Amino acid sequence: METPLVPGEVVFLAHDKPITVPIVVLDERNDALVSVSINYSVQMGACCALLLVLLLMTPATKLRRPLTWLHVSSLVVCVVRLALLTSILLSPFHHFYPELAQDHASVPWRFICTSVAADIVALLFVVLVQATLVHQAWTMVSLWPSHVRNCLGLVSALVSLLTVGWGLAFAVVQIRCVLELRSLQQYAWLAHSSLILNALSICWFCALFNTKLVIHLLAHRGILARKGRLTPMDILVMTNGLLMVVPGNGKIALLLSSSNQTCY
Repeated sequence: METPLVPGEVVFLAHDKPITVPIVVLDERNDALVSVSINYSVQMGACCALLLVLLLMTPATKLRRPLTWLHVSSLVVCVVRLALLTSILLSPFHHFYPELAQDHASVPWRFICTSVAADIVALLFVVLVQATLVHQAWTMVSLWPSHVRNCLGLVSALVSLLTVGWGLAFAVVQIRCVLELRSLQQYAWLAHSSLILNALSICWFCALFNTKLVIHLLAHRGILARKGRLTPMDILVMTNGLLMVVPGNGKIALLLSSSNQTCY
């Protein structure tokens, strides 16, 4: 029996059963793979550049500080994470038939191990980022009154713990799906909620740092202090406040765009 041809669709056999795939789905798949590849490449290049600048520009005496170790560790783990994710894009997981038919039985075991390693490293990256943000936030609010400092420190710790905990749950589910060669589509809500918590965490610290920046501007009626010079703490306040706007906007944009994407 011949398989009927439908304009605008591609039909292929899977276990003697025809599977119809619209051309639009194929175009969206190709566009998504190209977009993700560009995204990973840009992130990896930026992380390598930042890591190189950090190691070359930081004095040797400051390399022993906990915050510097957190920064270096986060960048190294991020590079490893992106390298693993990029290798997955070139694996049989994203070949034509396994992805569209959701049949990954033919995927070699080494690619499954790579996917599991990527999930573990991604979780480690989230932990390091949250630890860095909490450490930096505590430095920012250390000069505030004790009751305000303790309250903000507690809220920051709870936000970070909730983000890490939810990320751990998502990592466990994702690893189980990979090992069992099952689709993650039914757990798309878990992936989206984890992304929401990550975005809320970044926005919380962004608001925390920029609140300190606003207070600084109101106190001095401008960027410069009354004496015309900036103290190291003033510079730290302004740079942290401004720099946190970038990941804050990035997380919001990623959250908005993910609502229209399929979770594999």
